Amino acid sequence: MVNRWGLTVTVAGTPVDLHRIPLPVDISHGRANADSQPDAPTLSMQWAGADFPGSMGDPVELRQALTYGPAVTYDSADIVWDDPGVLWDAGALGDSARFVGTITQLTPVEEYGAVVSWEVRAVGTAARLGAQPIRLDRPAEPDTARIAAIAAAAGVAIVTHGDPGPTLAADAIDRDALAAVHEVAESSAGLFWQAPDGSMHYGTHSHRAAEPRLVLPASTILDGIAWTQDTNTITNHVTVKYGEPQAETTHRDDASIAQAWGNRHADVTTLAADLAAADLLGVLIIDRWAWPRWSAPDVRLPLDTLPPADMYTVQNLDVSTSVLVPIPPIPAPTPAPLTKWVVEGWQEHWAEDGHSMELTLSEFGRYGSQNVRTWEQAAAATWADEAAGSWVDALTVEAA
Repeated sequence: MVNRWGLTVTVAGTPVDLHRIPLPVDISHGRANADSQPDAPTLSMQWAGADFPGSMGDPVELRQALTYGPAVTYDSADIVWDDPGVLWDAGALGDSARFVGTITQLTPVEEYGAVVSWEVRAVGTAARLGAQPIRLDRPAEPDTARIAAIAAAAGVAIVTHGDPGPTLAADAIDRDALAAVHEVAESSAGLFWQAPDGSMHYGTHSHRAAEPRLVLPASTILDGIAWTQDTNTITNHVTVKYGEPQAETTHRDDASIAQAWGNRHADVTTLAADLAAADLLGVLIIDRWAWPRWSAPDVRLPLDTLPPADMYTVQNLDVSTSVLVPIPPIPAPTPAPLTKWVVEGWQEHWAEDGHSMELTLSEFGRYGSQNVRTWEQAAAATWADEAAGSWVDALTVEAA
């Protein structure tokens, strides 16, 4: 039964009878790879009965009970995780939002001419921005200011993370709010996503620089991790177009071109206002994509059996959360010594065989902005100090 996990499903503000929701129940958050913006979260479930207690467009929310104090930090060395009912810190036991959205699809299932059940699909609140047209005249400004203006015009709150990114050119915005946000993100190397509690977030190019604070122990992972590398997305030569009238700047990684992958060129049209903003974007693209990075698209966690400390970690994960996965070193070419990862997204399942999650992780170094140096820092070093042979290599250093 669904309620054995302490779930609550609310439709149009009213909790519904969980006995009428057969398994499975599935939700998704974020993205399945690192080369696109995250999709809005989704929820799929069924309703047993002729009359579903809701309508298209109604808000729906899925929450799960907490089993420990919400304010505990994992790095508290004096905590002994032996009793999930103990409140280790201030705060009462409550519940954790797993999905917030609206119903977008109701499909009746008929038997012998009568409706016996409904297939229900809901999409996260971030999708509503796609139906919200906005018109704005904006001056040249950082990406964070542009996001704030779009959010205000759309009547929503978008939380920003990280330092302001490249300066964007002045723009007369006349499109839906979601397209406008994605355009800013793509022109600034940023990321837009919805958290499980329904809040919307924008991370600048620097927002992943913080060191991981959550640990995902290897003992919680089923069947190991399927490490993969993808060469299809390699870009080692990029032309960034910017400004009005349009100008362009080109960046390349000579080592990637000469030693391994050949010339992998891409043209990128952006909202960058000037050469400095376009150069920053070009450096970031080359740093992130000139060489293959590791990813783990199917990290499976059996949540029913996790101890409280690990459940604390899981229920605090979000898109773009940095985590440590301390897997012991094993033979190459797996990246086991690399313990720093970033959560790109996940699928969560409540089914007959239990409650589980499938995470998609990507290598921390790809998006860690701490591996990008300013031009002044690079110029201060002598050419002999640089092991590589191009000025882009001088601007970028591999993350540890």
